Amino acid sequence: MTQPLVTIIMPAFNRAKYIREALISLLEDTWIPKEIIVVDDGSTDETAFIVKSFPEVLYIYQEHQGVAVARNTALENATGDYVTFLDSDDLWMPGRLAYSLNFFENNPEIDYILAKLELFLEEGCAIPEGFRQSRLDSPLDSEGTGVLMAKKACFNRVGKFNPMFRKGEDLEWIARASDEGLKMGRIPFVAVRVRIHDQNTTFLDKTDHRLIVFKIVRDSIHRKKNG
Repeated sequence: MTQPLVTIIMPAFNRAKYIREALISLLEDTWIPKEIIVVDDGSTDETAFIVKSFPEVLYIYQEHQGVAVARNTALENATGDYVTFLDSDDLWMPGRLAYSLNFFENNPEIDYILAKLELFLEEGCAIPEGFRQSRLDSPLDSEGTGVLMAKKACFNRVGKFNPMFRKGEDLEWIARASDEGLKMGRIPFVAVRVRIHDQNTTFLDKTDHRLIVFKIVRDSIHRKKNG
């Protein structure tokens, strides 16, 4: 029986410090076949040179337009039956694809799944102010792209990521998927280790997060009223 092809999408912007480690962690997943697409969102460092040293990876360059557009560019080039994601500063967990695809096979009614993540501090990085130590101690549920895996057909039905969202574009897509009636499954598998470092601590901004959630809820209400 032919195994399903999985497309793994990685947007990158000036991630030369981390992207090699991210790609190695991904390539160590023994599932075959897989298609890896890195969209370089206008990097000015050594990101391109590093990615091009991996012949297994499809490298696409675009002018800097943001992470949502980068993911959409990859989706336009994806040929897999399933699509999943890894940020260029995070680490893929071994066995993720086999576990996830086994779940889909045993639950054919499910359209997309959300897994768990682990947070870890980059060496030398202090715990950010207001960050609870307990979040580093055990796996967490999440709604981000780092734990998302979906049947490719979901994006034909829901659409791609909304480039109007510079942050929270993953939450916004999941809200639209829910409004469209797609069926979501949660798995207990830890799919990714998310690195906390000096360049990504903005995701801890609670005010920013509340504003994003407010806009997502408002847009969802508007869709339902006009649907």
